[in-house]
Amino acid sequence: MTLSYRLDWLSFSDPGLFGMDNLNLGDWTVPTADIAIPRAGYNRALKLAIGRVDWHTDNRAQKRLWTLTGEDLEALERLDFTQADLIANVTRILGVNITRLDFAADVRGVGAKPADVERAWFERRVVTQARKMRPVEEYDRKGRPQGRTVYIGSRTSENYLRVYDKGAESEQKTDWCRLELETKATMANLLAHEMQRRGIGPAGCAATSRFVDIPTLEWYTDALTGAGEADFTRARKVTDWQKWVTNVALPNVIQAINLDVPGVRDALGKALCDFDNIGTTVVH
Repeated sequence: MTLSYRLDWLSFSDPGLFGMDNLNLGDWTVPTADIAIPRAGYNRALKLAIGRVDWHTDNRAQKRLWTLTGEDLEALERLDFTQADLIANVTRILGVNITRLDFAADVRGVGAKPADVERAWFERRVVTQARKMRPVEEYDRKGRPQGRTVYIGSRTSENYLRVYDKGAESEQKTDWCRLELETKATMANLLAHEMQRRGIGPAGCAATSRFVDIPTLEWYTDALTGAGEADFTRARKVTDWQKWVTNVALPNVIQAINLDVPGVRDALGKALCDFDNIGTTVVH
């Protein structure tokens, strides 16, 4: 069994108080000249170098919505900006709210199939608070089978699990099954911060098994406990501390000062005063 873990969707909102440069997440947030069709609830949208941003010009209180699909996240990694870096930066920005976060666990080499999960559901071996399971057989436009997908839960809830035959969907037709947990609202924010603390793989696996556990399905439990050969090529790398101070910490301090957050100005003034005193002592 070969396992790999990754984000497959990330959308988040921010107040947009200081223009497009406020996020300081890198060149990928630079808008292109391409105007996109706004999502529901917004009246303006732009494509970015990677991803998109939506906002509402007539509602200043409404936050901007930034969206990165699975393909966008892969493109971001090709720029040497890892998913761990993205989660670390987004969760540290003042005023940001994670609206949706999808976690994917890929299982290869053991013949794992969505039908295994479907069978476990009918045999009442699935431990979950979800009330619904829906199997769907997928076909392309030419009527060729693209594999089966099993959905557990409600799409409108904060947790929603998809289990599908990723290998059948791909041109290679490989032995590849994907578990994909879609989280929203409170759950998405909790999972993002847990990923920042523990890592994308461990936090995502824990959240998935907490929502849907199948103790008697070996490949499923192995996938969510890390049994087998894990691919951590996209795991968290050491963050450049100076880059973090410049791109994350400092903008947040400036934003806090502009918002007149209590205590920030005094704390910053004291820190600068202490630094000046130390500098004077050293010089003399």
